[in-house]
Amino acid sequence: MRELNTQETEAVSGAGLFSDAGAIFGGTIGALVDAFTNRTTGAQIGAVIGNSIGAVADSLANAITGIINLFKKP
Repeated sequence: MRELNTQETEAVSGAGLFSDAGAIFGGTIGALVDAFTNRTTGAQIGAVIGNSIGAVADSLANAITGIINLFKKP
């Protein structure tokens, strides 16, 4: 069994720049909605939605990077 590189580790763990940024952005938007509607769930919902959208972007970025790496000369 081989050791995973940083990119592979992030892909497996679900961590990534876009998913983290999406969670922060979505949570912020949700918090603004909470402030105007006197509710308390918008920030959580926004963070989950933002994280999900960011995870898709992370996956696409990893796929594109993988395809590009296929064509690089060793």
